[in-house]
Amino acid sequence: RVIDKRIGKKKFAIFSKETNGDSGIEQKLLSEQKSTESSLSDKIIIKLARIGSKIENIFGGKPQDIEWAIDQDDRIYLLQSRPITSMSPQKNREKKMWSRGYSDDYWNDPVSPLFFELLGENLTKIVNIELNSILGYENIDNKLLKLYNGHVYFNLNVLKLKVENEIPKMLRNEDLLNYFPDGYGYYGKETIKNLPFHIKNRVIAEIRVMFYDPDGSITKTAVKYDEWTNMIFNPFCINFDLKFKKIEDTSDGLALFSLAEDLNRAM
Repeated sequence: RVIDKRIGKKKFAIFSKETNGDSGIEQKLLSEQKSTESSLSDKIIIKLARIGSKIENIFGGKPQDIEWAIDQDDRIYLLQSRPITSMSPQKNREKKMWSRGYSDDYWNDPVSPLFFELLGENLTKIVNIELNSILGYENIDNKLLKLYNGHVYFNLNVLKLKVENEIPKMLRNEDLLNYFPDGYGYYGKETIKNLPFHIKNRVIAEIRVMFYDPDGSITKTAVKYDEWTNMIFNPFCINFDLKFKKIEDTSDGLALFSLAEDLNRAM
């Protein structure tokens, strides 16, 4: 089926001359309504797509420049097929989309390369690589974040696969879908909304959590975070602020590095 259309506005159309005994073509001005209508029906579009795929297979999988015509009875005539020679190989092109949609909610300030390296790598390691290893997700991209022109971008391929493995269709609300672009493209909202939910992967992930990270289960993780925050992190922050103020007053570089190591261990 046709899942997405991008129709260009047409001011004129070419028709066969209708005058008796006259041959040739003529150009006609289209009405406003006709100018935005599709020239082809969905049925014809699907037929042409199948024909194009078959022809490409006949020529060993090489992309083809195909010319065709359709008569008044919707019969399709293949006029020409030749290899596309102007296309450059794109084997190494990234098949992923980077978006500010998710990052702007959590990391919306301009970022220096140094700060991105310090925080971004840790976030990627903890939130993406280590967590996916515990859950048993093998096909999720390890690269979660990207820095471009001072702003952090999020890998939508990671979020897409998370949706498939963790969020049933009924729970995919606008708050989630707004992280994706509009439309039916590979990362489009409509596509994401209708992705299959792999419940088997979710069940296996929860079983793995019970063995590899018991405190990370659905019923425990929020409670354990609260306990860690109140018993460890908040007291550490109070002590951290006092130590940092003292270091600022003395300009002790070694003490600053030591404090940074303490923070890394606490986190």
